[in-house]
Amino acid sequence: MTTAAQVALLLTLLAEPVLALAVAWGTRLRARRGTAPRAPAVPARGGAGPVPDLTVVVPVHGDPGDLERLGWLHAEGARVLLVTTATQTPAFYRRLWAVAGAHGFRVHVAGASRARRAPAGAAPARAVRVGLLDDAHAVVTSTYVVCVDPGTEIPRPLEEVVGGLVAAGVDLGTITATVPAHGLLARVLRIEDTLAARLRHRVPWYVRGGTHVARRAVHADLLRRHTRFGQGDDVELGVLAAARGHRVAHLDVPAVQRGTGTASAWTGQRLAELAGVFRVAVVHPHLALRRPSLHLGTVAAGFGLVPLLWWSAWHVPWVLVPVVVAHGALTAALTRDLRDPVAWLYPLYALLRAFVLLPLAALAYVVAAVRAGEAGLLRVRDPWWAPEPADSPVIRRLPGPGPARATDWWARR
Repeated sequence: MTTAAQVALLLTLLAEPVLALAVAWGTRLRARRGTAPRAPAVPARGGAGPVPDLTVVVPVHGDPGDLERLGWLHAEGARVLLVTTATQTPAFYRRLWAVAGAHGFRVHVAGASRARRAPAGAAPARAVRVGLLDDAHAVVTSTYVVCVDPGTEIPRPLEEVVGGLVAAGVDLGTITATVPAHGLLARVLRIEDTLAARLRHRVPWYVRGGTHVARRAVHADLLRRHTRFGQGDDVELGVLAAARGHRVAHLDVPAVQRGTGTASAWTGQRLAELAGVFRVAVVHPHLALRRPSLHLGTVAAGFGLVPLLWWSAWHVPWVLVPVVVAHGALTAALTRDLRDPVAWLYPLYALLRAFVLLPLAALAYVVAAVRAGEAGLLRVRDPWWAPEPADSPVIRRLPGPGPARATDWWARR
């Protein structure tokens, strides 16, 4: 490998801020020309106006502290559905019903058998969370659902959030919840979210956090197919929706999420998220071939370049100095609204992620897959001989040419 090739490989570390800058310029150019983007960002206040026909589904895993963080939903009243498992302690149930009674929330207790459907080797909390969201559809009858983790708050009225979804004609809307900027790790994560928020307008399925909005029928159909592998459950939901022909977009809605307190918890969260991205992007190359708009290939390339990056850094380490300086300058320019000097230190975290966290995340996925006895493969289409599900709604197409069922393996929207 020549020196020029090694320098070019290390320059790929600038891909994140360069792509974010390109997306920002592209958005400005389209705004000047008056042309709509192919995958538009969805504002919370849309032309459709507020939509009251919604249910706020909150999965409660069993942490009593989660119940104390639900006060911001008091105005929603009976539109809030708390879903928990049937394996909690009596003290937890007493506190659950007390909180529900104080705010007027509804409660649904999932069956113990459904709560144990997650793979044995998956992350328990994340896998159980997806199972609770799936079980909630046994009682949800509204047209739209807003799924929120207990530690996440959305300050904007939820009716307006759903109204923006309806106005844009979107089936699934992703929301990125940022953490309060308390501490160095939280400030680094806030900068990462700010950069990623620009890219998610083009890659809306690449989302962090357990908050999203969807049409109920689409949401139920996606959760029925969800692997519940644990790692990358939110990413999987967005990829499933895009692969099945539903329209996915990122919502410009502010949301605040609880931050991780310790460095070990912060690192574990980063590894779990990257392991989920590895599972979806690297293990499913056929989805990238069928739908290039998913950008799975570009995400998978980040994992494939790790050995070459190490080889290049070993031979031309001096290139890392201008890369860090340029990365810091671009990051500071893209996040100038935050006015946070940590943006100049963010390139160091980007190097740590590219050289260390990505290979560790791949290893974490392999370990989880071996323990679970399965690879967490996505099931996008049902085989033609599979009957229609009896316990989940079947998405039917609008009148016109094409297949009658969206569950047919050959269906395209």
